[in-house]
Amino acid sequence: MSSERTVPDSPRLTRTQHGSLIAAVILCRVFALHSCPIYDDAFITFRYARNLAQGLGLVYNPGAEWEPVLGTTTPLYALLLAGVARLGFDLAVASIGLNVLFDSITAWLVPRLFGFRRVPSTFALFCLAALPQIVRISVGGMESPLFALCGVGAALALSSQRAVLASVLAGAACLVRPEGVLLAAILFASRMRSPRELVRFTLPVVAIGIAAVIALSLVYGSPIPQSVLAKSTMHGQDVLAETLARWKTILSQSFAPSWAFVLVLPLVV
Repeated sequence: MSSERTVPDSPRLTRTQHGSLIAAVILCRVFALHSCPIYDDAFITFRYARNLAQGLGLVYNPGAEWEPVLGTTTPLYALLLAGVARLGFDLAVASIGLNVLFDSITAWLVPRLFGFRRVPSTFALFCLAALPQIVRISVGGMESPLFALCGVGAALALSSQRAVLASVLAGAACLVRPEGVLLAAILFASRMRSPRELVRFTLPVVAIGIAAVIALSLVYGSPIPQSVLAKSTMHGQDVLAETLARWKTILSQSFAPSWAFVLVLPLVV
């Protein structure tokens, strides 16, 4: 008789439990609609999308002598909203509907990152459903739910040995938010020990990046959004101190917006 002990498998989410958690995400978004207005910044992207849908170009002030100016930080989301506007939908309402859809798909994907293990999957989906900061931005008309979906999808695809799909999603994330470059860099580093998979991941995302840079440069003169350029030149007397303070703010908002979130970092890692 063998003396080895068999370690039981961790309990897995059932389809019913997973569906209930996805429903919880949707319900939290519905409840939040009654207390959280759309962000002011969202209307900048709405205006770009509406003008494009009307054939006036992806600009804020059609016909102005200083146009075109890339004043939105999320060109891919603006293009998506332009398609929605072309179909006749109200952009404020459509953006919320799309974001709830994106969060629902993310909730469908997240347990796959944990092999459907019940405890981490449930905890992660509870966080997605009910953390105030996530709920607030999801119903605020911004692009963050699409960015999160691209990020989770890219990580899941790469863990499933689908490097090309991961690369396309990472490239899309870069066009949704500038921070997508960090996601692509992390995924790139995670495959350094597998040269073949590294090449399969790198080529598509580089091609997407080059195409985007060329297109944005030809139209706007620069692939960098105007708001990013403006903030980078708003220096006082001590440029180094302001730069360090800005990075401190970025890092704290990204990884520890409140001390309670520090407890969640191991799950994120």
